Amino acid sequence: MTNILLMKEESQGEDPYNKMLSSVGSVSNIPVLSFEYINQEELRETLVDIEKWNGIIFTSKRAVQSIKNIFHNYPSNWSSISCYTVGEATKRAAQLLGFKCKGEQSGSGKCLADYIINDAEDFDEHKSLLFICGVLRREELPKALEKEKVALHQLATYRTVADEETPQKIDEYVNCNGIPNFLVFFSPFGVNFCIDLWKGRWEAHSNSSKIISIGPTTTKALNNKSFHQVLTATSPNPQSLLEVINQSLFAQV
Repeated sequence: MTNILLMKEESQGEDPYNKMLSSVGSVSNIPVLSFEYINQEELRETLVDIEKWNGIIFTSKRAVQSIKNIFHNYPSNWSSISCYTVGEATKRAAQLLGFKCKGEQSGSGKCLADYIINDAEDFDEHKSLLFICGVLRREELPKALEKEKVALHQLATYRTVADEETPQKIDEYVNCNGIPNFLVFFSPFGVNFCIDLWKGRWEAHSNSSKIISIGPTTTKALNNKSFHQVLTATSPNPQSLLEVINQSLFAQV
């Protein structure tokens, strides 16, 4: 049996990663991150007149959740502006709020910025884009837009902290299952918060187990922690991750 451990919270309902990967192995989840929502009243005021923006940007589901926390009914005009997202999961979350999304195939903030820049000639020069983000946002997207003189207003609506139960859950998983055949990280923050908990265990099993990252920025975070044999899913979606796992399994045959 191939054991796959996803270092993320399992989505409510049917998690698309768990569903797709169950075709090749046993899938488990360990949450790494916890979130505190901030600036909620400012966020509400910012979205009252959404048409004053050229568009809205989400690079994480948590940014979308910060809006869901304070609105129970979503104005119909939210569908009238461009909504840019990274990843299918973020797109799906934003669509449930009424946004019409694009750019979801972008594997990183930098790639999404390039996509947005291609749209910039259609923007109103008197308006800005609204970027709903976390306190620990990466700077690639804002810097790329600034370089091309695309006006951007950033609003941090959540703070990322380590999940206090992660160390215990890792111990419980390893005691029951051993080291997984595939250990999957979804963000640089997830890497930074918990990779040290795996380091000693992994050094003894690296020949038989693989680490997979979702996206190049997560790979870079692993490299910075001295993990260099990393497989990378180039797109943040279940299909891309499944392809990486299948390629690895076929290579072992």
